[in-house]
Amino acid sequence: MPNKKFGFGLILVCVLILGGIFLSPLSKTSAQVVTALPPVPTGLKSTFTLGLSNGQGKTGWMTGSGAAWDMRYLYLAGGVNTNGNWKTWQWDQLPPGQFAIDYMNESANNSYMPVLTWYQLLQSSPASGGNESEKDYNNLNNGSTMNAYFSDFKLLMDKARTFGKPVIIHVEPDLWGYMQMRNANPNNLNAAVSSSGYGDVAGYPNTLAGFAKAPGRSA
Repeated sequence: MPNKKFGFGLILVCVLILGGIFLSPLSKTSAQVVTALPPVPTGLKSTFTLGLSNGQGKTGWMTGSGAAWDMRYLYLAGGVNTNGNWKTWQWDQLPPGQFAIDYMNESANNSYMPVLTWYQLLQSSPASGGNESEKDYNNLNNGSTMNAYFSDFKLLMDKARTFGKPVIIHVEPDLWGYMQMRNANPNNLNAAVSSSGYGDVAGYPNTLAGFAKAPGRSA
């Protein structure tokens, strides 16, 4: 995962719901389409929202700061088929993934909306390639890796459902930019979606566009 130093820096949370946006110059027509935005999802404010990076069990600074924070966020990383990944970040007598719902509950108990950045593809095995873009793309096209990926994402969605309150899942923030540099059309980039063999995503095209849509099946 890239080395990110946040300190006490504020973040402006812009939500991309389970997908990537591939940018191109806007014509007058496309600009008109962009302005026709859907309603704000239930549970989200209609104004700018402020939050910061905050680890499990570390809400003290936020609550004691006197600032009206809206959100707190955390990366879920470590890969989906590796040792020490996010499913193991709790006491070993607790069920896999308990860490995530504990973070959601701790956030809600302090009046913050939880934001979990799902950053799993790069650190998953085998991650072959000489740079982050190659590792992402090769993992994206490894059927076994992607089967585990979709299974883990389903677990996170189950935890979010159990939580039962609004939560933002920020999916693979770096991946979309790397893939755009490969090809601006996500329909022309291969990905192991249906070919991963994971039942919930059967029928989705084996493309980056198919991958962007597939996680919604687990929601």
